[in-house]
Amino acid sequence: MTISVDEYFRVQKKSTRKKEPRYIAVINKNSCTSCNSCATVCPVDCIYEVPGVLPSESYHQIDTTRCIGCQLCYRVPSESTDYYQLVVCPWNAIDMLYNPAQKSTPTVLEPYYRGEPQEEMPWDEIEEFGYALYLNEELRVRPHDEIRQKVMDFFTSPVWARNGEEPFRICDPQFEEHDGYRLYRATPEGLQLLIEVFEGYPKVFMD
Repeated sequence: MTISVDEYFRVQKKSTRKKEPRYIAVINKNSCTSCNSCATVCPVDCIYEVPGVLPSESYHQIDTTRCIGCQLCYRVPSESTDYYQLVVCPWNAIDMLYNPAQKSTPTVLEPYYRGEPQEEMPWDEIEEFGYALYLNEELRVRPHDEIRQKVMDFFTSPVWARNGEEPFRICDPQFEEHDGYRLYRATPEGLQLLIEVFEGYPKVFMD
């Protein structure tokens, strides 16, 4: 059963999973029709609905900080093979990604960072959130999630640029405060960079 975004963040106050999964799932809100197919099968209830003014404007989102990469929202394992995928989402709105925390390749956003070098940059989370921003132009982050809030500090600082450009912010520093989460939106400059970076980003199962 679908849970609304406000109720979800009231109930799920922490990002909790036992270990980093191999994959993570992300929903493209512009393709989602809020049909509830994905939320019905999610074993950890990390999918919530963002209601619109009209029912046709509602969409679902996945809390990637809790996603375990089981693929059940994406395909039916017992009915899928290497050559055929029986997908769950009828609108092809879900992307299965290799979890940046499990990849050995360099992060795709690091070449565009112009801030002061730091010993421990959360590049895995920056890449994970960057892809979600690329798809949806918005992010919901728990205010007490220190790791993800650190990511947002980087996103909302003017420390990103292509060669020869003036640094800009990926996200607007003016977030919307809600009960249990903060809503951040991408800036036009930031979104354009994310589109360029993630346009050919590798996904697990290609249609």
